[in-house]
Amino acid sequence: MSFKTQIFQTIDSIPKLYWECLGCTTNHYYSPEFLKAFEIANTDIEFNYIFILKNGEAVAFANTQLVTIGIKTITKNIRMSDRFRRLINSLFCRNHINVLFCGNIFLSGEYGTFLKEGEPKIETFNAIVEGVKQLYKSKKRLNAIFIKDFKNDSLYITNHLKDCLLYTSPSPRDRG
Repeated sequence: MSFKTQIFQTIDSIPKLYWECLGCTTNHYYSPEFLKAFEIANTDIEFNYIFILKNGEAVAFANTQLVTIGIKTITKNIRMSDRFRRLINSLFCRNHINVLFCGNIFLSGEYGTFLKEGEPKIETFNAIVEGVKQLYKSKKRLNAIFIKDFKNDSLYITNHLKDCLLYTSPSPRDRG
């Protein structure tokens, strides 16, 4: 079974035929209009949409967001003295963490990925993972990847990710 991955940076660049092939837009959480509203309202987040094609037909997609989190956002949620917090914030004020989320960060539940009915779930989800890897490699500096919000009855599809390395090991130079 041969899958092809296509990654789009905006909803508007996705061919309408892909949505029709998937048949997912009757659920408003997967509709291009709903997803476009997130793009418009969150210009500081980088959105990407991974589509999986089989024989030229869309069979799956994943919604991703690249979020930059500043040090102040991190330290405000950690218990420490105000004086120490100010010191940390001033020392690392230019530092931030880049996190790639596969799944919709604005919603709870399985609304970030869609697999067309009748497609082999594990193989199709593996193709999505390959798309996430491709996206990961195209980004300059990512600190973390989260694949989020799966129900218990989907874990047989996603549990194999525990053995899947989406990054390369640090070089000896990076280990200190």
